[in-house]
Amino acid sequence: MRFEGFVALDGYRWQAKMPTLDLSADGFSKAEALAALRDRVEAEIRFPDLRVYTFPTAGGRFELEMDDAAHALGLMLRRQRKRHRLTQADVVRRIGQTSKNAVARYEQGRSTLTVDKLLDLLFAIAPDRQLVCRFDD
Repeated sequence: MRFEGFVALDGYRWQAKMPTLDLSADGFSKAEALAALRDRVEAEIRFPDLRVYTFPTAGGRFELEMDDAAHALGLMLRRQRKRHRLTQADVVRRIGQTSKNAVARYEQGRSTLTVDKLLDLLFAIAPDRQLVCRFDD
């Protein structure tokens, strides 16, 4: 699974940003900033077999790939929930459930999300935002 990000010079340091994951890292070069971002993603997920790669694209953009979709989506959900200053209990209430355990398992990548459940959780976290999917050739 891949997420799009961008890298740009900010003063004398390069900033690599992933808005979907609400993560960023910097370095003295593009390569250093991207490596720092990969390290940050791996540290956030804490799953020993996960591999994270970056691929440059046009216009200062790049794609960050994780080889485990459940952990990638879990990281996205957790980071977006925290970005919107919500607890797991807040999300559970918004989707009309009673247990935080399912949300915790999704965020940890221990349970596989259905498309419907993913959309329910994203809407509970950020009801004013839309999920945009894009396929490249």
